[in-house]
Amino acid sequence: FCLMRKRFDDESEGQSEDGFFANKPEAFLATLDSLEADGSSSLRKLEDMYKSFIQRGELPQAATVLEAILRVHKSLDDDVGELTSHFVHLCNETATGLLLEGDCKRAQGFLQRALDITEHHTSCVSRDERIALRSHTYNNLGCTAKKQGALHMSLHYLQLAQELEMCLEEPGDP
Repeated sequence: FCLMRKRFDDESEGQSEDGFFANKPEAFLATLDSLEADGSSSLRKLEDMYKSFIQRGELPQAATVLEAILRVHKSLDDDVGELTSHFVHLCNETATGLLLEGDCKRAQGFLQRALDITEHHTSCVSRDERIALRSHTYNNLGCTAKKQGALHMSLHYLQLAQELEMCLEEPGDP
């Protein structure tokens, strides 16, 4: 959970005053700590918190809560394949929005979280889905690097995405 705490602290810089827990990451994280420690008894509260963030369009906070939900389900030995996939998609969607706002650093942070959870040894999704999720994430990292003017790094990420796509039995649309 310490890693998530650092990520949220890094990602919460500059949040607007009207956002839930805006400029109060310690309150948000204390709430998550408490709810996550309660395990299955707090899943409903975490899910409500997640839905609330989604409804308000606060994707960075929603992703952080979803990550906590994922950890609770993993601790209960629940099947988390679908939840993992949803988390990766949310991280990519959040990163895309941040990239459009010009916040490349935070976008990269969410994309790294998506890559971390789909590492081979930690992934709970099928091989093909894992490859597709990673390809999508590398593609977005390529776009982020391009926006920062790091063209060689952009090309590197895009080549990784292409290599992964070629590994799939039925490649996605270009």
